[in-house]
Amino acid sequence: AGYLARQARPQTSVTLSLDGLGADHDRLRGVPGGFASVMESAARLRRLRERYPQLAFGFQITLSAANLEHWPALSLFAHRHAGGLSPVFSPAVDGGLVAANSLRVDLRRLGDQSTSALSQLLDAAPLRVAEDLVTRRFLGTLPGYVRSGEAPWPCAGGYASLTIEPDGRVRRCDSLDEVLGDSADVGDDLAALLRDPAVIAAFVEHPDCRRCWTPCQAYPTMLLRPFVSAARWGILP
Repeated sequence: AGYLARQARPQTSVTLSLDGLGADHDRLRGVPGGFASVMESAARLRRLRERYPQLAFGFQITLSAANLEHWPALSLFAHRHAGGLSPVFSPAVDGGLVAANSLRVDLRRLGDQSTSALSQLLDAAPLRVAEDLVTRRFLGTLPGYVRSGEAPWPCAGGYASLTIEPDGRVRRCDSLDEVLGDSADVGDDLAALLRDPAVIAAFVEHPDCRRCWTPCQAYPTMLLRPFVSAARWGILP
């Protein structure tokens, strides 16, 4: 019984942003000493993991035009230094600025070069644990997304996941601006917040949103998709 109780505890996962190794990370992020801070955080998480086995950590890598040639090294580093969590890869397609030096990061400007690099990254991705299947499935969708700029399936953000800001504000996802409410107003009872008529009405505005495809929403969408399909086929109620 004690073993089952321990296994039933929810896993807490922490991801650390890693866009380059050493000085490259600092340059891309525009933060001197940023890479050293990432590695210090990883060391602290590793020590905490020894005390709390349900804690897992890994690295989230932004795949951009500014670090394309370093993707294989970043992937290898992330796999070797993680604590129980596969690397998370996030494509840069908005063309926004990473740092004050105005680096152009949008993968779409590289055309076939970026889609070829994405395919190579997928080919090199390991398949060791079940979680790696999700990583590989996501990587497999990225060439098409980069070419079209449209997510392969309607997003499940708000249904399978929520974004909670540090100040308690709740949003459907981290890309849309609307605020659904404040978690403090409902005593952190998110189910009660989602039952609010105003919140339900807000979901009508984006019923089949495909404007972005980032891991925070893409992973839950991919995991939920078989159940959505089963419901449509009448297999599930």
